Amino acid sequence: MFNNWKYKPTFKLILAREAQLYHTLLQFINMEYTTIEYSTKSLGVFAEISHAYNEKQTSWCIDNGVKLWFGDRDPAAPQFTSSCTKCEFKKQCRWYLMYGKR
Repeated sequence: MFNNWKYKPTFKLILAREAQLYHTLLQFINMEYTTIEYSTKSLGVFAEISHAYNEKQTSWCIDNGVKLWFGDRDPAAPQFTSSCTKCEFKKQCRWYLMYGKR
């Protein structure tokens, strides 16, 4: 582990390994329901949503999130402007600068 890396651990590589792990473990997982946790470093988990599993919807959500991380789409506006109060990105957030400062 402490030797030179053959492949540098990029976000893309980690995501690929996670996908491999997911498909390996899929046969052991109950996929009737899934849970999504929303968390921050300072607050920890602040919301949890459980719902019936839908593979098409889950794939869309993952693709949408990856597009954000790779800069292929702009961030969506938050559901509540109070979300912006402690956000570390608000000084550079286009939505916050246009609509959130009221």
